[in-house]
Amino acid sequence: MKDKIIHNLGTKVLSVILAIIIWLLVTNIDNPYTTKTFTDIPVNVMNEDVLLKKNKTWDIIEGNKVSVTIKAKRNIIDKIGRSDIRASADLSKLSITNAVPINVTVDNYDEVIKEKSLGNIDTLKVKLENIEQQQFPVTIETTGEVRNGYAVGSKIPTPNIVEVTGPESLVRRIHEVRVSVNVEGLTESQSFSIEPFYYTDDGEKMDSSRLSCNVKRVEVAISLLQTKKVDLKVETTGEVAKGYELESILLEPKSILIAGTKKQLKNVSEILIEGLSIEGLKEDTEENIDINDYLPEGIKLAQDSPDVRVKIQVTPLDVRNITIPVEKLTIRNQDQSYRLEYLEDTITVSIRGEKQYIENVVIEDMKPVIDLSEAKEGEQTVKVYLQDLQNVYYESNPEIRIRLTDRNIEGVPQE
Repeated sequence: MKDKIIHNLGTKVLSVILAIIIWLLVTNIDNPYTTKTFTDIPVNVMNEDVLLKKNKTWDIIEGNKVSVTIKAKRNIIDKIGRSDIRASADLSKLSITNAVPINVTVDNYDEVIKEKSLGNIDTLKVKLENIEQQQFPVTIETTGEVRNGYAVGSKIPTPNIVEVTGPESLVRRIHEVRVSVNVEGLTESQSFSIEPFYYTDDGEKMDSSRLSCNVKRVEVAISLLQTKKVDLKVETTGEVAKGYELESILLEPKSILIAGTKKQLKNVSEILIEGLSIEGLKEDTEENIDINDYLPEGIKLAQDSPDVRVKIQVTPLDVRNITIPVEKLTIRNQDQSYRLEYLEDTITVSIRGEKQYIENVVIEDMKPVIDLSEAKEGEQTVKVYLQDLQNVYYESNPEIRIRLTDRNIEGVPQE
């Protein structure tokens, strides 16, 4: 038996070696090493708590996704998918330059892979920032329309103040924490559980992925009120300028929609805008009035705009000019040592008022008078005093030029 085994031993050994070589050649020809690149592999960040304990947060500058090239036998490569590849970065190993190497493993195949390599990006680079906490009041926004005949009353959030935590730069951009409640078709008071969101002072909704709130949801109690349409009225104070009359006061809108309980609305038939001053007006004027300032206690506005446009129209009265001869003037307090001479033959007086009043005015009604108690020798202008008339206004106080001459001066004729 032994002789049979060792017979032609060299040939047999050579045959085995040749068989192995042939097997290796065939294997490598049919199942060669090959490479494959997988792109956009997300990088999992590990050990974040290391930074959180230092009151730090981080933001990825580079390396949130990588490309991975794998070299392995063809039959292995064909079995590997994107979901098998794990890329990770351990923040506990962060360098002084805020970078950490990215490590790659392949589920179930790591030991049979010949090579693994990353593309141009092989480190995770982060920006560190302090963590900040800040409190914000909760603002409630309603969308949609409640059923006709109703209006949104109170809007009460619970809690009404929340605490937001996140990177300092993001927290400081928050202007408002807002919850949005859809009240479309609502017919009764109701409570809602709403997730809060964050907004900048420009009204831009912020990405909340790096911000956290001390509550996940805010409970919002919405109460409904009944509505009623009422007219607007105006009560003025003061008088327009003399010679003018108040023609009209126009309101836009003329009526408004108010909201309240049934009992509250029962006693409201109109809204009075009190204390609107027209003192001294000579021309038309317009102004916006916030009607909220005039609503009764417990009543609220059930329309979008609180402004009411008020237009006050003022019209000048008719004018009539009356000529008064100097002979019609009454003289008072004349010093008889002076001679009076009029330097004008007439004066003109303008009166203003409604036609029915001014057309019947005569000179005797005005009783024109000049008072010479303050007059001195020489030429001068004195006022002409007129009697006040009912429903008629003088445009101005007229004046007349006179001359007073000493009667005792030689050459002056004596009366």
